[in-house]
This record gives sequence, C-alpha cells and structure tokens, in this order.
Amino acid sequence: MLIAELGLEPATKRALQAAGIKNTDQLRPANELLATESITGAVLCNIVSRLHAHDLGLRANPRLRRPTENDIEMLRLRVVEGFALRDIATIFDISPERVRQRLHVRFGLSGEPPAALERRLRGRRRPDWERIVALRLCRAENGLPMAVLLRGLADGLLGIEARAAVGRMKARGLVTVKGTRVIATAALRDAANGLSPSIGTRRGTVRRGRGG
Repeated sequence: MLIAELGLEPATKRALQAAGIKNTDQLRPANELLATESITGAVLCNIVSRLHAHDLGLRANPRLRRPTENDIEMLRLRVVEGFALRDIATIFDISPERVRQRLHVRFGLSGEPPAALERRLRGRRRPDWERIVALRLCRAENGLPMAVLLRGLADGLLGIEARAAVGRMKARGLVTVKGTRVIATAALRDAANGLSPSIGTRRGTVRRGRGG
C-alpha cells in the first residue's frame, strides 16, 4: 500500500519522504523507525494510528502482531509523552513487564525511547502529584469523587499523571477507591500531618474545606 493512501498528517508525510519510505512494505519495527533522523515519536504514532484505521500494523516484521487501541495509547505515552513503564502499567492496571511485552510484540519497541530518556533526565518530581492528591483528600473527611479530586489537573498529560499517582497510592494502602470516590486511609492522614494546609496548583490554590 502506498504511504500517500494512508491519510497521514503533513509532518508525517514529510518525515517519511525524507526517510525514502514510499509504501507500507518499507515500514520497519518501531526501534528502527525511531533510529531514523526524521522520524519522531509523534510521527511513529501517526503512522501506527493510520495503519490501524486501514486494518494494518507494522508488518515489515512478520512477528509483530496487529495492535489494539490500548496498545496504540501505550505507545503514545511511551514514545511521545515519555512515560515510564511503571506509570503506563498503573494507568492500564497491568504489570510493567506486561506493558514492555506488548510494546515489543505489537510494535518492535524495546529499551528506552528518546522521549522517555528526556523525561527521566528532566527529573520530573513524581511525589508532587501524590502530595497534591494527599492534600486534597485529607481535607475531605468522606473522600472525593475522582472528577473533583482531579479538578484543575484533568486535562491531557496532567490528568494522566494525577491518575497514575492515585493508582500508586492505592497500591501502597494510602487511599481506597469505592465506585468513583477516592478516600484517604488513616495511613495517608498520618503521613500528611506535616504537609502545609494549602498548595498551589496550575489553576490556583486549593483551600481547606470539605469536598462533595
């Protein structure tokens, strides 16, 4: 199938043209594509998404299986957002090893892609998200609905990171989840005793008070 028939974004078309790729038979596994100077994580995800729309996958390697939509989202989080395997695992409620296997089997992706390396080297402080969650929950005696807990953080990347923080806290017994409501455990309240009564967020300061 010709690349021109996939309905790719202009930037993706230019990247593939620069790489000399004109048809889908030339598409290699993810690691090889990302090693090509013109192909970024965003370009790779656009390719995979459009292949999926045409019931295709990265078939240059016969061992690669056709991905699901969840697989494609895992790929985006890994090669565009630079998420760690453990955080992707938290979002999808599977093990980090299972995430690694799916990315390898579906796309031929292994190791640490450039976006993940860059994110790690930037040193984004994961405890900040847990601190925000802890402070908000500890002011709500009966817990908070997830939508309220993440209010002001629920857009795009910030929302994903905040939800991942809730998942990590649940795994450590710091919160419980009943339906859509997240509730602080006694362990979290004890751990949060030293935290300040308010914290600045992207959209302002959270003030003391009960949540609905």
